[in-house]
Amino acid sequence: MSAAGSNPAPSAGYHVNKAAVAAVLGVLAVGCGGGVLATLALAPLRDRHSIWSVLFWCLLVAIAVMAALLAVAAVRLLRGRPVLVLDADGHRIDGLRGAGVRSADWSAVDDVVSVGSGSRRVVEIRLRDGRKTSLPVRLIEEPPRLWLTDLDNRLNSAHRQRRLR
Repeated sequence: MSAAGSNPAPSAGYHVNKAAVAAVLGVLAVGCGGGVLATLALAPLRDRHSIWSVLFWCLLVAIAVMAALLAVAAVRLLRGRPVLVLDADGHRIDGLRGAGVRSADWSAVDDVVSVGSGSRRVVEIRLRDGRKTSLPVRLIEEPPRLWLTDLDNRLNSAHRQRRLR
């Protein structure tokens, strides 16, 4: 919404917190490195029909999965697409798994509440039909005050409510 509180901006995108993605990248990279070292240590111990051979191949699969996750996380970090988009019609979540409802019109939104505190603070966008969208505040890079104010202003505008001055 503008400073005067009249019209919301056409569209606003809020991005994933790069520090959170970098932390995931770090854990995956350390896991891949540890898996490679373990695989190298197991390589001389394995033969065709031993438990060491099974463990060796399981480690290789685990390393491949972690490397794939590492690549996906790196691409998401470099891509820079917004994970939360607010526009005149509603909200859309892109790229967050387990967030709940991916998109909804403002007319379907019943309530927006903050649950938890500190680093575990989650904003829930509750819909009239009982479903909800959950957004961990720490996963959005922009300051919470900025995007929460925008969310509140757009919801109030859609429901034709005005703030008292």
